[in-house]
Amino acid sequence: MNIYSQNIYEVIENNIKKHVLIIYNISENHYVGLTVYFHCDINGLPSSTAKIESMANFSYKRLREPFFRNKKIAHLTQDDYSNILISLKKYYTFEN
Repeated sequence: MNIYSQNIYEVIENNIKKHVLIIYNISENHYVGLTVYFHCDINGLPSSTAKIESMANFSYKRLREPFFRNKKIAHLTQDDYSNILISLKKYYTFEN
């Protein structure tokens, strides 16, 4: 399976299904992602939010399959991606 940034993938942790937004590749087999909660705030995915505080490393072995919405792989718009990166910078670097 090819893994692409700005796409959402299904992950199983402790027998619980989660959805993870891949932000960028650390290496060929490791990625940084955010847990996605489906309720509000992401323009490209109505009723969805990426939780900034949930940033974590993910091995390709943990990424089960892409998440589909309307029979297409779910991914972020460039505006949503830019907004998430700005929020990450504020949250992790304590800059305004």
